[in-house]
Amino acid sequence: MDGLPATAAIAGLLAVSGIAIDMLWDLNTSPKSHTAVLNLALREVKESRSSIHALTKTLSLLESRQVPFPARAAWIDVDQLVATLTDAVLAFSKLFALCSAIEADAARSGPEEATARYEKRMRALCARIRWHNLSIAMMMTIINCPADTDAKNSRDELAHRTTRLLTFNYGLASRMQRGLTPMGVSYAYARAHPHAHTPSPSPPASSASSVLPSNRSPAAQPAAKLAAPAPAPPTSAAEVGRTPRCSPGWPTTFAGYTLADTAVLSLIRLPVSAGELRGDRDFYSVAFAPQAGYEYGEAASLCSQPSIRSPSATPSPPGSSWESKERSSVRTHITQGSAR
Repeated sequence: MDGLPATAAIAGLLAVSGIAIDMLWDLNTSPKSHTAVLNLALREVKESRSSIHALTKTLSLLESRQVPFPARAAWIDVDQLVATLTDAVLAFSKLFALCSAIEADAARSGPEEATARYEKRMRALCARIRWHNLSIAMMMTIINCPADTDAKNSRDELAHRTTRLLTFNYGLASRMQRGLTPMGVSYAYARAHPHAHTPSPSPPASSASSVLPSNRSPAAQPAAKLAAPAPAPPTSAAEVGRTPRCSPGWPTTFAGYTLADTAVLSLIRLPVSAGELRGDRDFYSVAFAPQAGYEYGEAASLCSQPSIRSPSATPSPPGSSWESKERSSVRTHITQGSAR
């Protein structure tokens, strides 16, 4: 599965949410009690788009090491960002399809009847989008809030929310289980080809051995090594509410990594491909990269550092290395879009 880069996912979310706002606005030109759910959806999508836009700025500052509290990036697991963005992409894909269905149905029977037929599904999607909106707000609180107590509370609540999300959303948990390694290769492929040019899906023994480009000084990073198999997760009270990781049969996508270990966000791949999405798939392609004011990948030059190359000792053929492929996409622009 060719997973979406995190940067492409955020760009697509901003684009799709902007279009969803326009569609919901047009469907509800004459607000009535029967179309109240459209007002709810419009409010949730606007708030979610604002949160994603703020997350864009925060992650851009994190890449350039300009956040006010850079040490707190280690408080956010990459898995937490991956799980939130993955389910948000899937939720907005369903919302886009639902708005298209209501729009087509409204042309035949009127917006009131069309809305009534899809109200239950629309409310469920609104609750799902609101959940991710709050999770994103907690991530920004962790990184930006000057009050250390509030940041710690948000860290604990984010871990708890991610645990609940993966516990009750079986589809997302399955995606995370068969997710992508940091080099964009599925775990299933990595297990079937143990000598391939891919890292181990096991978490690193420490963040210093991460195969992801790190925000730490390159000189301080030892050569990346394959991590030893991780022990079973502890069952102490301190681990209650943390994101499940390394449980038997449940290897998460980037288990053990934090945002402090990641300098180039386009290296983070989500366990969802553009081909799985519905009518909004084109908004997640490289060809859709719009002209915008934010760029990721300012630290892309780190990819040339020997200390963060793939742990394999066998070099890849020219033009096929993961570094060259990722360098071509780290300049993905993030759309600003127009929201009413």
